[in-house]
Amino acid sequence: MSTNPNNASVLVIISPTDVGKILQAKEYIRVFKRIIIITDLPEDLKELTVKINKFTGQENKIDCFTQNPRGTWNKVV
Repeated sequence: MSTNPNNASVLVIISPTDVGKILQAKEYIRVFKRIIIITDLPEDLKELTVKINKFTGQENKIDCFTQNPRGTWNKVV
C-alpha cells in the first residue's frame, strides 16, 4: 500500500473492500485524521473501531455505517 501522496485527511472505505486488510497497515492509516467505513458486510465493526482507535492513539477517529434490510444506512455506535 502506498503512503499518502496527496496528504488526504480522510480515508473512505466502501464495501466490498476488505476493511480488515486495509486497517492492518497501521503506518498507512495513522496519517488520516478520520476514517469512514461504509459496508453491508457482517463484520464486527464496533470491535474493529475499538482496535483501530487503540493502536492509533485517537478516539472517535472512525465512523462506520452499515445498511439495514430496508436499504437505509445507519451509523454503528
